[in-house]
Amino acid sequence: PLPSHNLFNRLRRDLTADSTLLACVYRVLHVHCHRPSVVLKDYPGRSMYEADASETVLARAIHLLTLGVYAWDGDVPTGSIDSANWRSQGGDGVASVFVNFDRAPTASDWVEKVLLRNPYEIMRRNEYRDDDGCGEQNILWLLRQVALETQTREQDMS
Repeated sequence: PLPSHNLFNRLRRDLTADSTLLACVYRVLHVHCHRPSVVLKDYPGRSMYEADASETVLARAIHLLTLGVYAWDGDVPTGSIDSANWRSQGGDGVASVFVNFDRAPTASDWVEKVLLRNPYEIMRRNEYRDDDGCGEQNILWLLRQVALETQTREQDMS
């Protein structure tokens, strides 16, 4: 397929590096993977854990993460590698996970800042701290749980 327009590439990079959006995606995955009977902490919006998990919302969250993988997979166009120009390609801003980067982020940087990031750093709420050893899980671990649940459901249906 033909490459997308530069403005769409920038939009994808801006969107998938935005801390607020990533907090929403984390929350959707967290709610989906934690049933009310096993939720021991007093998470904000506790009623979300008691409602039926929306498969549509979950699919949208996973789709946004997929966009992020592809948005950061390619090299930054030639001539924009230096610290002054990579920001014009998207992924920079006050709420960006790359706001303090002095070089062009790579796909591995995105994985580290999004998929492997400590949940407290994403949510900025004490309920997501790992002080008590409960072990809040990162986005990659939550995605694995979703995949295992889907696999189990498909096996049960066959």
